[in-house]
Amino acid sequence: MFTVVINVYNRASLIEETLHSIFNQTQPAQEIVVVNDGSTDNSLEILEKYSDRIKLFTIENVGCGTSRKKAIEYSDPSIPWITFCDSDDLWKPNHLETIAALITDTPEASVVATDFDTFGKDENRGYFHLRSIPKKWWAGYASMIKEDVYLLPAPFLPLLEHNPLVITTMAIKRDIYEKCGGINESFSRYQAEDSDLTRRLALANHPFVLSLAHTVRLRRDGSNMSQSAAGNFLDRARISISHMNEELIPDKYSQKTHLFIQSSLEEAIRRLYIQDEPQKFELAYEAITPYQIKRSTRFRMKTRALPVCLRRMITAVLS
Repeated sequence: MFTVVINVYNRASLIEETLHSIFNQTQPAQEIVVVNDGSTDNSLEILEKYSDRIKLFTIENVGCGTSRKKAIEYSDPSIPWITFCDSDDLWKPNHLETIAALITDTPEASVVATDFDTFGKDENRGYFHLRSIPKKWWAGYASMIKEDVYLLPAPFLPLLEHNPLVITTMAIKRDIYEKCGGINESFSRYQAEDSDLTRRLALANHPFVLSLAHTVRLRRDGSNMSQSAAGNFLDRARISISHMNEELIPDKYSQKTHLFIQSSLEEAIRRLYIQDEPQKFELAYEAITPYQIKRSTRFRMKTRALPVCLRRMITAVLS
């Protein structure tokens, strides 16, 4: 029923724990496809120890998105559902069993996902992602189909307001993945590269199913690519701008998409200011055109402490 996709880059110290969390599933996967994305440590040596249990491929380094896409291309096309596990994250033993039950209950779904918490030195103890989303969001967009299981019949707008999806928690119906064009390699090295796929899946007119069951653990130790919140906000905006330019967004969603882009860019700039990252500021500035950002007087005053080049950028944006 399930293909598991794992892309690995320099995870020698972590990948075995991840693999064992997948081997120990109460409902085993039909196949585990691992792409070694040009690792320069001994990740490949470790992965080769499990060659009898995984399908292993090594490619030149191409980034998260493209390496995931390659893994899917190497997988068995007859297996109907694609699941993902990042090479530093963990599945609880009942993850695939939980996903399978959700699929049985809601065969019309194109995406099924569960809840996660975090672990590691930068963990947010006691935080569960889906349970943290405001009740107003659930009431406005989702319908409860059984206890702690919700259907999103039209998922695009809900994802603009709160994104409930993380790639390690998701299962995607293969035929819908193919119909929406699969992973776009142009975003492969973006921190938020998976948001491109999830938004296009959300436009495919098939419902998403979300379960509050906690079956996934995401590692937070400061080395994760997704750790930079500013970069995530910036990339989400850039991806949505690309979708608008490609006319993927229906007119009925365009206004809220523009608002999402603007708010994401505002948040990226705010966080980049706090972090004092000039190079990313330049990316933010490039992405902003033609969006006008309105900030409080207090924020304008704060920009006076920035280097001249950054202050000029912010002044131009706020004008």
